[in-house]
Amino acid sequence: MANIVRVLVIEDEPRSVDLFEDFLSKEGLNKFVVTKATSLAQALIELKSKKFDVILLDLVLPNGKGIEVFNKVFLESRNTPIVVTAIDEDKKTALEAVRAGAQDYLIKKNLTDQLLRRSLRYAIERKRLEICRLEKELRLKRIVSSTKAAIYEIDFTTGRFTYVNDVMCEETGYSKDELLSMTAVQILTKHGLETWKKRLNDIMEGKEMTPSAEFEIIKKDGSFAWVIITAEYIRDENNKPIGANVIAIDITDKKKNEADLKKYHERLALALQATSDGIWDWDDGDCYYSPRWETLLGYSPGTVENTLEGFLNLLHPDDVPIMKKNIEGYMLGRKPVRNDYKAEFRMLCKDGKYKWILSKGKVVERNEDGLPKRIIGTHTDIDARKRVELEMNAELEKHLDTWSEELKEFKQQQAEKIDTALEGFCDQHKRYGICKYEQ
Repeated sequence: MANIVRVLVIEDEPRSVDLFEDFLSKEGLNKFVVTKATSLAQALIELKSKKFDVILLDLVLPNGKGIEVFNKVFLESRNTPIVVTAIDEDKKTALEAVRAGAQDYLIKKNLTDQLLRRSLRYAIERKRLEICRLEKELRLKRIVSSTKAAIYEIDFTTGRFTYVNDVMCEETGYSKDELLSMTAVQILTKHGLETWKKRLNDIMEGKEMTPSAEFEIIKKDGSFAWVIITAEYIRDENNKPIGANVIAIDITDKKKNEADLKKYHERLALALQATSDGIWDWDDGDCYYSPRWETLLGYSPGTVENTLEGFLNLLHPDDVPIMKKNIEGYMLGRKPVRNDYKAEFRMLCKDGKYKWILSKGKVVERNEDGLPKRIIGTHTDIDARKRVELEMNAELEKHLDTWSEELKEFKQQQAEKIDTALEGFCDQHKRYGICKYEQ
């Protein structure tokens, strides 16, 4: 079934109207339904009351002529495509109408049915594409105006801004007129300028570029800011970059936080260098052991496997069962879920000897069940203290054994003395009578 195309023919010459109707009545891809208007006034009434797919307009009417006729119809047409018809003498005016918004023009003496039908179909399609393009541009403008990112266009040949949005002005402190009279290098710091020159040179040489880059800029008030930019390059017919559309996002706070974090890590590194403790970090199954954690046992940094097994493999065999039980109980909640962790155990050193280690940890993150998810702690060498402690305990046990033997001998001696004294007491009483102890 052919598509119906509603055509408004605005023409006052009867022969032309008949010709148009005849051409449009022929069978084809479309079925053209024609509405006639013989004057500009009638045409405007039809446009207000009905909807048409395309308009066929003669530029010479009883109550209007030339581009003035076109402008009035164009304003009332509600995005309906217009094809103008003219005689040879009016060709100049017809071209002017095309520049003003008409989709096409036709010279009457050259007109054929195929040419007319094709021209109307193409006019409808071109208008549809034009409306789509305008809608996309409008949406893009709304996005650009509502976005919180600075957006600008730059010409590589001059280095000047050719477009800036309001956010760009807010971020830099310059007005649009000021920015459009400036080059990009005028808002860059020395460091930013060096980065920009190198990047532009790489772009021109066709090198593969990262999609984004960071630049330090100078605002109008003299303060500094950091931005991260993402660019889409504009190229000429030879595919050479001649400009770019750029989105820039202020990352000043992020850079400040990075700088503060860097200082913190530097201070932490210095603090760790000043201590003899090793650092360990268990994060939901992932493990980290600091270089000092390894050198504490005589190993080179990176030697020990960064896993729980890497730690357990270095434990003294006698300490493995109790440590496994402690770790599982702590991590699985089989023990009271405390924030602090503390244990002493022996670990194998590179020289084959075992060293006593004091491990202290603190829960810094828990999962949704309240169980430890991440624990950070330290390893302290307590081998010397522990060995002295063990020697003292052994010495104490030795003395306790000696004291126990001496006490036993003392008790035995005391018992013998008591028995001797009792026997003497009984002998003395026998002389005077029966001893009551013998009764």
